[in-house]
Amino acid sequence: MKKIIIISVIALMVLGAILILIVNYNNFSKINDFESCVKSGYPIMESYPRQCKTPDGKTFVEEIKIDDQNKSLNKIYISRNPEQCKVIKFLCEQGRMPFFDDSGCGCELSINQTTNKTLKENYCPPESRKGDVCIELYQPVCGWFDPEKIQCIKYPCAETFSNSCFACMNEEILYWTDGECTT
Repeated sequence: MKKIIIISVIALMVLGAILILIVNYNNFSKINDFESCVKSGYPIMESYPRQCKTPDGKTFVEEIKIDDQNKSLNKIYISRNPEQCKVIKFLCEQGRMPFFDDSGCGCELSINQTTNKTLKENYCPPESRKGDVCIELYQPVCGWFDPEKIQCIKYPCAETFSNSCFACMNEEILYWTDGECTT
């Protein structure tokens, strides 16, 4: 009699565990974007943009909508609250750099500090990656990493090279801009 009760309890526990796994699997399969992750009650990371992570390791990033009120010619405000800007962390897309002013903070077009012009992105052609040697000419460039190959945690997602030849020899560089990288 005791054996039957023990076997029944074990069988019920196994069935309960299987049922829980099936329910959780169905919940995971329904999560395919940031909003559905949040609605399912999973934790949201305090970052900008916000991120939601599911127990199975998937991370969904909030899409930031940029409207005309939020966008000036060169600046995109992430927050218009200077106090909030002191505590939030954010990354800017390629070709933009963080800024902080009296109106808030966000990302602005990268500007060459000496010429005060928007930096031109010079993409590395495939043939430039095949060279074995480069001329020893010092014309510093900022080589910007390919986001598909490297993910950076701080700005700039780039490295200063002595010239464009050395920058493009690096397979991880997507394009370069004139001058040294700014910090």
